[in-house]
Amino acid sequence: MKFLFKTSLSFWILLIPILTPLHGRASDLQIINFAVGSGDAALVILPDGKTMMIDTGTENKFNDVVYPFFQNNGITHLDYIVESHGHGDHNGGYDSLVSKGYIDINTIEWDNQTFNYEDKFEISGVNFFIYNVKNTTLYGTDANLNSLAFRMEYNGFVYTTGGDEGTGSMDRFLDEHPGKVRAHVRKTAHHLYGPLSSDFLKATDAYLFIISNNADNMNTLGPAFDNNFLPSINWLHANNRRITDPGYAITGEEGHVYTRAADSSDWCFTYLPNLTTDLIPSALTCPPFTSSINDNESLTSITTYPNPAIDYVTIDLGSSFQEVVVQVINSIGSVLDINNYQFVSSITLDVSNYNDGLYFINVVSDSERNSFKIIKNK
Repeated sequence: MKFLFKTSLSFWILLIPILTPLHGRASDLQIINFAVGSGDAALVILPDGKTMMIDTGTENKFNDVVYPFFQNNGITHLDYIVESHGHGDHNGGYDSLVSKGYIDINTIEWDNQTFNYEDKFEISGVNFFIYNVKNTTLYGTDANLNSLAFRMEYNGFVYTTGGDEGTGSMDRFLDEHPGKVRAHVRKTAHHLYGPLSSDFLKATDAYLFIISNNADNMNTLGPAFDNNFLPSINWLHANNRRITDPGYAITGEEGHVYTRAADSSDWCFTYLPNLTTDLIPSALTCPPFTSSINDNESLTSITTYPNPAIDYVTIDLGSSFQEVVVQVINSIGSVLDINNYQFVSSITLDVSNYNDGLYFINVVSDSERNSFKIIKNK
């Protein structure tokens, strides 16, 4: 696929009338995850009104479900078309988009070979981070595992999607970029057929997980659903994470899932069950989400005790954190220990084997660092 950029001034003037969304609130990021059965299709309306299609569903589902929705909502052109990978339940509607005029020479096209791993860029005020691309060295020739996967962030609101990616890309994202995994809304991979990473699901800490599948398929999903997804959802609930109740939406049950976001505190979702006739909401008031976990975690409230210490030191972080790294450094600057902790509000350090003296403790989150001193006495 081509990665083309529009450069003509006259072209922008020509498209101004159709870049303004007919529905929805101007300047919001809007995402519609379509109910296309066991397949993927999502429309993103960027804050400036430009349109991006992420996968298309099968040809039949596009023509029967997505195309009538487009007609009903005045969607006449796509500025971006994204193909996560080359399976028909994800790209089957592409030819119909072309024949109906939604994709033309001015449409920017992405696939799993457009970008490099860890590419990051901004479009229309939305920050993109690419965390999986085609890599046959890592994943062989399996098309699912080579799916394009990325993170979208708009004023602190985060949405992640990954086609039919597998545990390799999920765990790599978590291992190498733990501070970017957390998302407000997550489109689950491979229609929840798996494989899934439980650690990744927990670290995502989403308010809502979207499952793009038929309702009658949910009883046949097997181990990934029973052994990974549901236990992770239950863990998030039991640990008072950000998850809503029930915490996931099956498009085959709820219909299209519509999400709008102005920022990380002003966002919400709703369902559009009348698949072909529903309008994108012209206004959707977002009630505040409540959670014991703050979106803006801060390391400014740390306390330690006892200090001086004999065997153990407790680090009270003041609130729950998705992930922190703790370093122990001696008085001459040598790093004695480094440990990573996830989903914690307090940490107990074993200092029983350290010599008496002064030590420096660094506590590091994704965005900040706090340092303090402790004294070890036997």
